Amino acid sequence: MAHHQGDVRDSSNALYGNNRFEGQVHFGGHIVNNNYHYPFAPGPSGLAFQQPLESNDDEGNSSSGDKHDLFSEFDRIYEQHPSAAQLLSLIGMFHPRSIPRSLLLDPTSSTSRVARQEVERKFERDSEILLDCSVVRLDTDGSGLSMDGFAHHCVKEWLSEDQVRFFKLRSWSALASNIPDPNAGNLERFESLLPHIEVVAMEDPRSVDAQSAVVWTTILRRGAWYAHRTGRYPMAEQMSRKALGVSKEMFGVNHYKTIRFRSQLARAYARQMNYPAAEKIQSRVVQHQRKTYGAKDRRVLLDSSELATTLYHMNDPGAKAIYREILPGLEGILRDNNLSPTDTRNINAAISETLHGLQKWNKCETVDRQILARTLETLSRYDLTSLNAMDRLGLTLQRRNKHQEAETLFRASIKGRTEKLGDCHIDTLNSMLHLADTLAAQHEFREAKVLYKEALDGFEEWVGSQHEIIRRCYKSFQDCSGMVQDDVERPRARSSSGESQESASSSDDGQYASSSDGYQAHKQGEQHIDRKRGVFKWFRRG
Repeated sequence: MAHHQGDVRDSSNALYGNNRFEGQVHFGGHIVNNNYHYPFAPGPSGLAFQQPLESNDDEGNSSSGDKHDLFSEFDRIYEQHPSAAQLLSLIGMFHPRSIPRSLLLDPTSSTSRVARQEVERKFERDSEILLDCSVVRLDTDGSGLSMDGFAHHCVKEWLSEDQVRFFKLRSWSALASNIPDPNAGNLERFESLLPHIEVVAMEDPRSVDAQSAVVWTTILRRGAWYAHRTGRYPMAEQMSRKALGVSKEMFGVNHYKTIRFRSQLARAYARQMNYPAAEKIQSRVVQHQRKTYGAKDRRVLLDSSELATTLYHMNDPGAKAIYREILPGLEGILRDNNLSPTDTRNINAAISETLHGLQKWNKCETVDRQILARTLETLSRYDLTSLNAMDRLGLTLQRRNKHQEAETLFRASIKGRTEKLGDCHIDTLNSMLHLADTLAAQHEFREAKVLYKEALDGFEEWVGSQHEIIRRCYKSFQDCSGMVQDDVERPRARSSSGESQESASSSDDGQYASSSDGYQAHKQGEQHIDRKRGVFKWFRRG
């Protein structure tokens, strides 16, 4: 079989059908690349772990002959249809499931309409060849191609290291050009591309060179934004951390890309209540941004707001000083009519956080109501942004002793977050905690006690048993348990079902009073409430 020799270094931007590619990469040879990554099955909300795939077919029967049969089929495709072999090689670089047509055929690769039509016709011919050979299959909706996991595994073994590197960079370029700009939204498009973004994120950063660093970090930056936007905070943390390492090495520690990745990483830490790690990064970011842009720059004010909020959660008195300093600047920027919708939303959120931190509840309520109303004008009430706004307004109303309205908002937030994220997600647990506080303030201690217990169990999965939020939940649980016990001891008529509930509550209380370290005793002896823990495993921190 004739091999096409050539240099691939200048062909990283070649897309399918581009004549620059012809004659530059040889096929076949059965050269095994020991540095490739095995296929894996990413979870719905976190980076998957790599799982080496044995040589087996769809029925699970392992056979080394299957691999050689595939290699022979790939060789035959190359010999008879070299262009289809290129498409096969490109497919092998993506996740094997549901590869959108746009990733395999980028219209921007050709400038003229006639040329684009020719590229599309060529793609159709090549994909038909692969379908006829049964090495790929058409998705049920006809929007893309999929590949058997074992065949996908074998493609990278069939290619040489140079070929894998070439097609990998080519797939990254196609993916980067297809991921929407975060400011444009289009979350459905993000979701369809997420498995392919995860494939890129699993790449060893040490294999990312200067030629591919810009494309690779762009994919991870947008992937981290989407992961954060949809509550996948561990995924956002992993993507941001890996991209930060490459950015520091390739662009420098003070490059704007590096600073942006630091901010993303700190934001992911903060949403997972890892406030010390977030504060350490945010302090460096704010210090650098102030020197670079000045204290009144929009980026500096937003970064300072995030730092102040982290300090606020750490009960650091320095938070209020920062809030007072940045509030006039934030309000001044908001009066600028040239702000984009995204900037307006971010500034409003920062003002809300600032007013909350300064305990200006009356003004904070006005701002939070405006934020929720504007959000609901463009988004569903069950969108995560809407649910965040509901929870935020509920907190403000709670501080103003408007507990009934706050309760309604928290219940709506819990329902929506449970449906979107699961009942063990950290955002859902926060809403549970807020609702429990509101119920306790209204002397609804029985329900508050149950919610505190749920929050207590769930938060430990995220932050460990020594976090301040665990101590706060446990103390609130004890206080409610005491109030329920006092109520039990009062002589009054009650139904049999009520007696049963109070008896169970009394039994639970004994687990907490048996030791000075009540929480640890509780963890050793309790019967966990079933909270669909299978949903949680995709969200827990590594």
